[in-house]
Order: sequence, then structure tokens, then C-alpha cells
Amino acid sequence: MSSQILGEIENQLMSKSAAISQAVVIVGKPDALGSKQTLTAFLQFNDVKDRSGDQLLQLSDKLRLDLQNLEADAKSALANYMVYRP
Repeated sequence: MSSQILGEIENQLMSKSAAISQAVVIVGKPDALGSKQTLTAFLQFNDVKDRSGDQLLQLSDKLRLDLQNLEADAKSALANYMVYRP
């Protein structure tokens, strides 16, 4: 997958929420059983109160809803192969 496509996904993620300060998307390689490649997005959020690094970000109800909306927006804005669809 080209870096241009990954950049498009990153831009879509960041443009949908002011809470996201940075997005990085990477491609996971298929396993030996021939599963498909997977895309993983890493998001950095603004206004994270606990920066100790001891735990992952705990999701508030608002942030959980924002992420669900972000996923729905990505599915409608990006091509099928760019977004996980079970």
C-alpha cells in the first residue's frame, strides 16, 4: 500500500476530530495462513490529562462516541479496502 494512501487515511482521521493532534497509519503484513493485510491507526489526542505513560488512555463516554463517529465517517469517506468492514 502506498504512502499516499496511508497519508489520505491519516488526513481523514485528523480532519474529522479536533481532539486528534496526530494520526499514524501502518500496514500489518499477512500471516503465514494468508490472512489479509491489516491497517492500524495510532492516534494522539489533545487534552490528555494523564501523561504518565503508565496506562492507555481511558475512554470517556464522549471520547468513545467521538471514536465511533470517526469510524463511521471513515467508512463513508474512504474506499472499502481502506477501512475494516467485518
